[in-house]
Amino acid sequence: GGHRQWRFGQGSLADRYPLPVSGHLNWQNLGPAGFQADIELPPVAAGQVLVPSFCQRDSGPWQYQFCLHDAKDPAAAPRWLAPIGPAANQMRARPDHCWQERIGHVRSDLDYWVSTAPLQAPRLRIRVLCGALPKNYLLNISTRPTSLDALAGEALTSELRLPVAISQHQASAELAKRICGPTSLAMLAAAQGIQIDLDNACRMLHHAASGMYGVWPMAIYGAARIGLYGGLETFCSLDEAAPLLNAGLPIIASIRFAADMLPGAPMRSSAGHLLLLTGLSHEHVSVMDPAADAPAKVRRQYPRQAFAHAWLDQRGVGYVLLSA
Repeated sequence: GGHRQWRFGQGSLADRYPLPVSGHLNWQNLGPAGFQADIELPPVAAGQVLVPSFCQRDSGPWQYQFCLHDAKDPAAAPRWLAPIGPAANQMRARPDHCWQERIGHVRSDLDYWVSTAPLQAPRLRIRVLCGALPKNYLLNISTRPTSLDALAGEALTSELRLPVAISQHQASAELAKRICGPTSLAMLAAAQGIQIDLDNACRMLHHAASGMYGVWPMAIYGAARIGLYGGLETFCSLDEAAPLLNAGLPIIASIRFAADMLPGAPMRSSAGHLLLLTGLSHEHVSVMDPAADAPAKVRRQYPRQAFAHAWLDQRGVGYVLLSA
């Protein structure tokens, strides 16, 4: 069990990231197939989610893919996640329905893994297609229980007042229900002094291999293309978010909630939604929720404990991004 995080990086991305970065990767040159690095992880208990992300600068056009396997699993075929970046023949691009698969002790779910049995010797591999050795990069990997009873915590922060509020319903009707991620990113970019319109944000975060707009590591990739760099983190308590908020960094939180379990939300329930967490008070959290039907309603507050359950009971993923 437990909540563990590892970050590897080099250059200004690693230097400026607001959470500890512990080392760098040993890249292997694969020639036309790009570059590859392996990370040996400690044993992982059953029922854990494993969430990776990667971003880089300065190597020209790039894309990448992660795989994971347990060297001591008798059915240890590598479990690949979806390729991140433009679809290419060199990456293992497959239809969306093929990403959900379970072989051996690992299940892959498009953009993360779940350990279905204990992993004794897990190995994370990243393969990057780019024209030059990655020298300015950040790789994040974290594990935590897939499900837990979330802690609302006690930490308090001031509310970050983001300058621009955008509703995802400002897009066309066919897109509006699918683009909470691009809308949240556009608001975060504006807070960092980067202007990006909603259509362009949608293009940046569209994941060609699946057709989706909410693939977590694709958001980190798309953000890098407009000058926002960082990674995916997992959280188990709202207190863990407080240092980032106090550093002036709103967090794009991936939430899900059953009917009527998040009072004040613009929708009764959600199987997956992205919004910006901007502050913590005693009783409430402050958010920018792109699901509001008008920009004037985007800035809102939700009960602290209800939001903790919506965000942290399942997976607890957040995007941490800052300008270069």
